Amino acid sequence: MNVFWLYATIILAGFSVKAHLNPTCNSNDSMVLQHFMNGMESPIPGWTSNSPNCCDWDGVTCAFSGPIPTGLCINSTGIRVLKFGENHFRGEIPPEFANCSFLEHLSLDANYVSGIIPDYLLSLPRLSRLYLQDNELIGQLRNSYPSNLVYLDVSINGLSGELPDFFHTFPNLTYFAAYSNNFDGGLPFSLVNSGSISRLILRSNSFSGLIDLNCSSMINLVFLDLATNKFSGAIPDNLPACSSLKTIYLDGNKLTGRIPESFKRFNSLSHLSISSLNLKNLSVSLQILQHCQNLTTLVLSSSFVNEEMPSIANLRFKMLKNLLMRRSNLTGTIPLWLDGLTKLTVLDLSSNQLHGQIPPFLGNLQSLGYLNLSTNCLTGGIPKSLTGLTGLRFLNTSLMINLNLPVFKRHGMSGKKVPCSYGIPLRRTLDLSYNSLTGQIWPEFGNLIYVENLNLKYNKLSGNIPGTLGNLFSIQIMDLSHNNLSGEIPHSLVKLHALSNFSVAYNALSGTIPSGGQFSTFPNSSFEGNTGLCGEFFTKCDKVQDLLQPSAFKSKNFSITYLVEWVGFGTGFLLSVIVLLVIPTIREFQIEEL
Repeated sequence: MNVFWLYATIILAGFSVKAHLNPTCNSNDSMVLQHFMNGMESPIPGWTSNSPNCCDWDGVTCAFSGPIPTGLCINSTGIRVLKFGENHFRGEIPPEFANCSFLEHLSLDANYVSGIIPDYLLSLPRLSRLYLQDNELIGQLRNSYPSNLVYLDVSINGLSGELPDFFHTFPNLTYFAAYSNNFDGGLPFSLVNSGSISRLILRSNSFSGLIDLNCSSMINLVFLDLATNKFSGAIPDNLPACSSLKTIYLDGNKLTGRIPESFKRFNSLSHLSISSLNLKNLSVSLQILQHCQNLTTLVLSSSFVNEEMPSIANLRFKMLKNLLMRRSNLTGTIPLWLDGLTKLTVLDLSSNQLHGQIPPFLGNLQSLGYLNLSTNCLTGGIPKSLTGLTGLRFLNTSLMINLNLPVFKRHGMSGKKVPCSYGIPLRRTLDLSYNSLTGQIWPEFGNLIYVENLNLKYNKLSGNIPGTLGNLFSIQIMDLSHNNLSGEIPHSLVKLHALSNFSVAYNALSGTIPSGGQFSTFPNSSFEGNTGLCGEFFTKCDKVQDLLQPSAFKSKNFSITYLVEWVGFGTGFLLSVIVLLVIPTIREFQIEEL
């Protein structure tokens, strides 16, 4: 065993190399390097635990760039794991990798690797995990030999053409992801009949035709993401026959019709996301879906557009935790059947045309930690019961709000948004903005100590801002702008150290803006539109007084001027009377005397 072989095996197998502007390595990396050094005859100067950042050690590099090393497997044929992910490697995958006959795991993800995927790579005899996502690869997928791959990810590249009908050569493949490419055409026969695949992720391509899975063959399929493609026809009515299928994303296709009647028997279904589809008959669809005994997440946003919110009182979703029905232009009122969703954690009915008042029963949903009713036509006061939302008053780790929805990031020079993972952690939210709500902000809102986003902007709320809002120590966003609020900004809000976004703009507030804490970081736009407000970084308070003082002075002068005018008028009137009455008498007296 030569020193280079030992170095290559340990460093490339156990040292997860990542690129950062200020690269650092974690404790596991340092430990691996320490073990490597311990096997040498003499220690390497500087490689000590006193310097925890191993990226600063002599001979260690953590921001690799340039071409992919070519001779690794030629000089060290026993390499099993190569982790080159999240660096700045460029160029094509070298043909010398064909010599990596013992390689089991290859990670080239998140680099600038270009060119095609070599034919031999998918069929290396021992390779089971291949990570090629987030690069600049082009061309088509090709493979003509049996493969032992278990995990294959080629997502976020420039691959194109149809998926080849070669999945029968991958008898052990359980995970296949090819999202955010330029693939088109239909799904190949060998793929929709795969008995091994459990997770299939093909979103954000141009696949078309019908979705035709052979569920009698796909017995291990658990996770299916075909969103943002060009599939047409109806939602397949045979999906409940995929007995292991729990999660389905069909959003953003050309699917029409309604939920199949067969979904009443879809016992394995847990997560269904069917937003941005041309679906009809929301009422019947909900009556069908309520029979899915294990359904926990239902996303219907931008589907069933312009329909009326069903008011069927006996709808029951016993296990439902997340309900999203956004941007569908739904009419009607907030339905009473929501009162039966006792496990509901997330409720989003925003960007619709719902009218009427907010029903008080929403405050009784004990698990609700995210409530978004913004951009509707709701009227009346805010129910006081909302100040008792248990999900915003107490921190229950079993009710952490994390939707299993795609997380997007900006990619490449174009800045295109591409999905990079699943699981959106949501802020604990109460959003009632863009409605016509009236009345006060209840002082009891100060009880919602775990709320992170309180948004009441663009309503008709009046009265003072309660000082009890200073108890919301978890809050990050508070927007009370564009209302009719009056009085002063409570100084208690200075205690909110997590508050990063704050606005009370365009109200009727007055007095001095609190100073200190996060208030020194808020822009002037947070306070504009309140002529009576002043502060250190806003309109100076002495200037406000100067603006007010001339008004008082003018008012005083106005009164004096009018007093002078009235005195003058009275004097003139009296003189006129004298002239008109007295002088003629004198004249008559003079005439008579003459």
